[in-house]
Amino acid sequence: AQVTAFTELLKKSLAEEHYLAPEVADVCATLAAGTSVDEYDTLEKIYTRNQNKNARACAAMAMSLMLSNPMVQGIAGSEAMVRGKRVYYLKQALLLSDDNTVFGGEMLTDVAKEQAYRLRRLSVGSVPPQLKLRDGQGKEQTFPKPGRMNLLFFWSPQESVGSGIMARMGNLQK
Repeated sequence: AQVTAFTELLKKSLAEEHYLAPEVADVCATLAAGTSVDEYDTLEKIYTRNQNKNARACAAMAMSLMLSNPMVQGIAGSEAMVRGKRVYYLKQALLLSDDNTVFGGEMLTDVAKEQAYRLRRLSVGSVPPQLKLRDGQGKEQTFPKPGRMNLLFFWSPQESVGSGIMARMGNLQK
């Protein structure tokens, strides 16, 4: 109970007083791991009011990350609005940061590249990366096939559940 109370006091102090300090950049990655709208609001305060570009960059990166969390997405509107805000804050993080900006122990640019990849390739409605693989008969296949429903399933022939699914694949509509 004491740790929780102390944590809440630290968050309150950060949100009310320390959000203007340049050193707050070091806290942004920790805030990004949260699920509270209050933490998002603190990051937004850092982003909009802090004069230090790296602190603003880290806050923008953290907000982009937080918006991938369903617990926080509700404050941003529709799915399209959430995606737009994630991209916007990701771009701002890159524009505001310098080459040496650290975010959560990693270079901010590396975190941003990973997030950009996820947004572009691994989000609902996005285009997955092109893959060339061999099917069960040894024939090379390219995925995704444009204009068709694509299902890519990895399994081990020694594994019974995956093999059972593969035995029933012929029943799927083409």
